[in-house]
Amino acid sequence: MMQKNWIIKIFGLLDILLILWIFYKSYSAKKIPIYSDLQESLVSAKDFGFAEIIFSAAMVLSSIMLVSIIFSGFFMLKLKRIGIYLSLIQSPFRILLLIQPTFFFLSTPLIKLGLNHPSPFLLIVLLELGKIAFQISWLKNQDCKIQTYK
Repeated sequence: MMQKNWIIKIFGLLDILLILWIFYKSYSAKKIPIYSDLQESLVSAKDFGFAEIIFSAAMVLSSIMLVSIIFSGFFMLKLKRIGIYLSLIQSPFRILLLIQPTFFFLSTPLIKLGLNHPSPFLLIVLLELGKIAFQISWLKNQDCKIQTYK
């Protein structure tokens, strides 16, 4: 159980590092984190015609998910179930690359290694699926622990 807790904390730390990286990239570009990207996306969505509504909704939802990463990271560091639940809600957006994957630091090197190859994307998806399986296992273990003490 101790090892599983440690891994959950690593996931929380990765979420916090992702947010710090996003803030750093925004500040170095003289932009407001998350807000500037959302604003630019909504402006460029006007070029999509009918799909503007879908694209805009996806961008707003992605921004909400990015903000939720702050909370999931904090709560996973504290080993709180709500952090896992938030992370699981974020997972489809991470798999579809609407928000950065948990293992965001792998994205750029993997893509540079195989630009015309699906392997980098598949590896990121497999890592995200592994994270989901691990988190569900952790939650189930927590449920068993609670029932044992009744």
